[in-house]
Amino acid sequence: MLHDFRNVVMKLPQASGNRHPPGQGTGKGDAVRLVHTIFLFGILVTVSIPPLQAFLQLPGSVLVTITSPASGSTVYNTITANASVNSPGATVAGVQFKLDGLDLGSEDTTAPYSVLWDTTTTVNGLHTLTAVARDAFNNRFNSDPASVTVVNGNPVVIENQQQGSPNWQMWRPGYRNADDVAKQINGYGSATSVNKGDSITFHVTVNPAQAYTMDVYRMGWYQGLGGRLLQHIGPLNGVQQPSCPVDTGTGLIECPWTASYRLTVPRSWTSGVYLVQLTNAQGYQNYIDFVVRDDGRPADILYQQSVTTYQAYNNYPDDGVTGKSLYDYNSYGPNTVTGTPRAVKVSWNRPYTHDGSGDFLRWEYYCVRWLERSGYNVSYSTDVDTHENSARLLASKVFLSVGHDEYWSKQMYDGVEQARDAGVHLGFFGADTLFWQVRFEASPMTRGADRVVVGYKEAYSLDPVQGPTTTTAWRVLNRPEQTLVGVQYSGQLFPPNQNVPYVVQNSSFPVLSATKPTLRCRQHHSRFPFLAHTRCCRNPRTLMAPVNSCLRTRRSTRHQAARGFSAQERSPGVGDWIYQASRIGASNRLPRICSIGSWVKSRKDKTLCVWGSKPSG
Repeated sequence: MLHDFRNVVMKLPQASGNRHPPGQGTGKGDAVRLVHTIFLFGILVTVSIPPLQAFLQLPGSVLVTITSPASGSTVYNTITANASVNSPGATVAGVQFKLDGLDLGSEDTTAPYSVLWDTTTTVNGLHTLTAVARDAFNNRFNSDPASVTVVNGNPVVIENQQQGSPNWQMWRPGYRNADDVAKQINGYGSATSVNKGDSITFHVTVNPAQAYTMDVYRMGWYQGLGGRLLQHIGPLNGVQQPSCPVDTGTGLIECPWTASYRLTVPRSWTSGVYLVQLTNAQGYQNYIDFVVRDDGRPADILYQQSVTTYQAYNNYPDDGVTGKSLYDYNSYGPNTVTGTPRAVKVSWNRPYTHDGSGDFLRWEYYCVRWLERSGYNVSYSTDVDTHENSARLLASKVFLSVGHDEYWSKQMYDGVEQARDAGVHLGFFGADTLFWQVRFEASPMTRGADRVVVGYKEAYSLDPVQGPTTTTAWRVLNRPEQTLVGVQYSGQLFPPNQNVPYVVQNSSFPVLSATKPTLRCRQHHSRFPFLAHTRCCRNPRTLMAPVNSCLRTRRSTRHQAARGFSAQERSPGVGDWIYQASRIGASNRLPRICSIGSWVKSRKDKTLCVWGSKPSG
């Protein structure tokens, strides 16, 4: 006996996930199959016979993924959004991108699927981007959402509108600075800089073993508070890491510490100098210093943090027993190949001495505050980045070397020289710039590239590498710094004459022409006390450099050898300018001296504006 019940509809439940049609094409998106129920020989048999549509397209067979921009990214200007579709056995008719649920452009019907997005038509802030694939039967398949932050205009200005915090400072009541003897808490990073979206590993030791926290601050203006808390980490379980061995020949010190925490830098973070504030359970604190780069965003100004010079002077651990730097005055322990205690190799695989910030807070921090308060469009990097990829300078109008930037590799010198010849303006807001040549080497401990700085200096005859990269003074190599910088180091000022006046010698100098006529900087021989500090440069007439002297430190018999000049030059046949402040204090003290603040601001603003970089607002 045979009974045939045709056109009986069976609905199969919809699977979870995002690979299936969300309520389009076949009713509510459930798979539909015709069912033939046959009673044959007393046995009930159910046979599912799919129609053509169900046969060609099974639920869950299409996967849509946004490949760029990545979720968490910051976007600006016009970008291309891309999506991939994995659709075995299915025909994709097109992909429609959606921004906050609304169509973004037209449907793209040809793989690879993409859409141009002019983000300037979108309000700044957080938005949701999705991609919806459509098959030949109008079933639709959604991607997972990608959250992106639109930032148009100057990201530094937008960033500094966020709420700052003064708690990055380590001298607050109830907290104490860790030291290199007891080593209550110290740490270092696996890199001097990291691009947005990449990771950096921190190595931390505590004594005794105890819990600790990490607070990541970006340094800037922030309503005058100087920093902004981006991330709080911990508490983490701290351990006392092993001591740091010393190489008996070179004096190299590297700390073989296990990894304590790995930070993936969010793509929404703004390029800048970051301090990680380490705090142990006993209230001792220390810093780890690193830079966040934004390799995908050209900026008017590229700021170079002078971490190679930080490391040259770094004698961690400064315990009076084992610490070594490239200097004898703060090196201890047995003599090295130089015949003195100083090292010829130093490594970033160890903390910076004292507060852990290197020389950032000493020489560069106030310049960063001033740049960001003024609203300049600036991106940040380190001299290691210049060494590894100097071509990145070509994306900016101005290259800034700030503070105490004494140690350069040949790759750095060559790269900045090439950038100058390509029309990039150079600004040296400091002194004693480009005095020593160094080399970078891989770490013998980790094999990480460019983690060791080599500097034989006066003992260059002992350097195993003889030739253009021998590590000694650039003047010895017949490449004096004046040929690039415009002036060169002439001496050092010591107490009680460490701070000397800044004297106007040429009030018609172009940098000063933007200042108000009533300001003293427009008057010949005007003196500004306490502005020249520690080290100064001058312009030896025996060396070639097209320099116009405009200001200099006050002459006297006590510091005549160290008198310095500010200089601006223009390279023949090239549209670039070079400005040299010629004293270390120029980067740090100028924004802090209220009595000449208006002159200081206009002087720097004029320099940068002449070069095509203007503050926002």
